[in-house]
Amino acid sequence: MKSIAKKILSLAVTAATAVFCTGCAGHAGGITLTSMRTHQQFDQGFADGYVCHNAKGDLDVVLIDTATAQTLAGHESSAPVRQILHLRVLWQPERDMKVTDSAACNASVHWYVLGGNPKGILEYTGTAFVSTTRFSDLVRVHVQNAQVKALPTTAGLYDPVGPSKLEGSLFAHENVRIVNQLLDQVNATVADARDSARVAVR
Repeated sequence: MKSIAKKILSLAVTAATAVFCTGCAGHAGGITLTSMRTHQQFDQGFADGYVCHNAKGDLDVVLIDTATAQTLAGHESSAPVRQILHLRVLWQPERDMKVTDSAACNASVHWYVLGGNPKGILEYTGTAFVSTTRFSDLVRVHVQNAQVKALPTTAGLYDPVGPSKLEGSLFAHENVRIVNQLLDQVNATVADARDSARVAVR
């Protein structure tokens, strides 16, 4: 597989900035991204994962890269971007249920790539079929039939791979506080970057 670090995204001020890393296996597992346009495959590992049920009973799964994990721990990161993958599982499939329909899905996908300076956002959105297996406070999250595409960028970040498929197995710890903290942070960061982009085009 080719390195998505040199292929998939670049900051406007730095061409071909490293973002996703082939083979950079994280403690929480990883996702394989397959471009529907070029059929190239890329791997992205995640450092940590957290899961909890929200007020509506949906299961929120949040995966973060090393840069975001460093920020969460109160340390500065020199990485040009941070990544957060948010899966919201709306219903749980039966244990013996098999995915035979390519349109089958029970979860929404939001994959955020957040730039530092200048501020920018690349957000992939789509749907997936997600099944989970619980081992005490550790949850195995299996992602299938995921299809995502990038929303229009606000500034600074570029997606050359186009609509893509995702699949992989991830592991997340039960932690309501961290899930809510991460989702609040990403929502605030996205809102701030969008406001900055609106100001820049005036």
